[in-house]
Amino acid sequence: MRRLLKRIAMGLGFVILFLAVAVAHYLIFEIAPIGAGYKAKMLCSYLFVSKRPIEDILKNDLEPFNPLFRYVDVDVDYENKSVEATAFGLVKRRAFYHDCLGCTILPSSWKPEQLQFPPACVEPQPVNPEAVAWPTGDLNAEGAFPTEIDDAKLMTALDSEFSEPPPNPWKPRRTRAVVVVYKGRIVAERYAPGFDRNTPMHGWSMTKSITSALVGILVGQGKFKVSDLAPIPAWRNADDAHSKITVDHLLHMSGGFNFHHDVNPTGKRQQALFGAIDTTKFAIECPLDAEPGGRWEYANANPHSLWRIIRNTVGANDEDYLKFPRRALFNRIGMRSAIIEPDPYGNPIGTSFGWATARDWARFGLLYLNDGVWEGERILPEGWVDYTRTPAPAAGHKHYGALFWLNAGAKEFANVSWDQKGDRNIPPFPRLPEDAYFAMGNDGQVVAIIPSRQLVVVRLGLSRSDQTWDYEDFMSDVLAAMK
Repeated sequence: MRRLLKRIAMGLGFVILFLAVAVAHYLIFEIAPIGAGYKAKMLCSYLFVSKRPIEDILKNDLEPFNPLFRYVDVDVDYENKSVEATAFGLVKRRAFYHDCLGCTILPSSWKPEQLQFPPACVEPQPVNPEAVAWPTGDLNAEGAFPTEIDDAKLMTALDSEFSEPPPNPWKPRRTRAVVVVYKGRIVAERYAPGFDRNTPMHGWSMTKSITSALVGILVGQGKFKVSDLAPIPAWRNADDAHSKITVDHLLHMSGGFNFHHDVNPTGKRQQALFGAIDTTKFAIECPLDAEPGGRWEYANANPHSLWRIIRNTVGANDEDYLKFPRRALFNRIGMRSAIIEPDPYGNPIGTSFGWATARDWARFGLLYLNDGVWEGERILPEGWVDYTRTPAPAAGHKHYGALFWLNAGAKEFANVSWDQKGDRNIPPFPRLPEDAYFAMGNDGQVVAIIPSRQLVVVRLGLSRSDQTWDYEDFMSDVLAAMK
């Protein structure tokens, strides 16, 4: 019996040792690199793009996000504008800030001097926004519509949005900016302490909508059509399933990629964002698990692939590629603060890493509200906004267009459960107009465009729980203030 018990004990010991080694391997070789990359990159961006104090960032943005971040130490080099994060005392990742581009994670095998980008600075326009009339500048931005707006109701809506609801004090709402634009003028604007109209804020997946606009500009220039097979040479083999993917499929999140939008810390989404890889190469090599056009799925491989098309189309050299967003879009509509941070291979991460002030996000919304025309100049091709607002054929709830969320199914799908939607803060929104559409990003970033009400509403924050933040409630309160 003793011998049997001894053997059982030894067997259990080996099992426990095996499990311990497996867990340690997972933490050190899979979790730690992504965690260190996340903390290095995000802290770098908050420090050198948003220019916020490190104490506030760690306390409110990073440390509460994941308890394991307590085991990720950081070392900030303010002179060279870089952040090194070390996970579990073993795994290091570094992020570097570049003027006009933002922060980029360095691959672990690279030396700092290998992270070299061509000169990418184009002077933001207008040079003096205070001397240039809104919307391109900030002069006379505010408007007054005393007979059309119930100011008391509107202020109450903002008061509620900036309050912290008592039921879940451990899951704060953390609204940081709201800008309400009615008939082209700002009628309400508010910021949380530590933020103001000059603070660039992370748009997360609102960057996808910027990607859509940039693709639209190239379409307007006659570079390609949305109906074209995606002009990616690697996909031109007829035996490759990718060869059937069109530009339209990519814009409608319908490429069929095996690239799912999960929260797995080692999933493809996180690898692309925080793994310091070539995001466009990673996307175009991603296998398919559905027929192109046959399934709608929110998968970042679609917009990552669009950036390979943009790179191939803009051509010439990497300098032109990195300057393209500012030259083609940002400077033309006064988005002085806007950037899209690149991967280490020089690709703007157009799924998630766009930053801009709340006013600049509002300008982006106004461009769409005005059918792609900016102060008399057509920026987006005629018909592009209508195309953007047309539901993807494979989007069953009519809730997604060309890298914008839609409310087109508000009445038809009013009774869709939150379980079916997966997130209560994405459309359809039954209480909002059906013509509303949205650029939306993680943690509660939204630019709402409602043509029937001549309204653009920007909301930026850090709401990591839909239990403390309900976008439909907030927008309903704003609309109720519009007589």
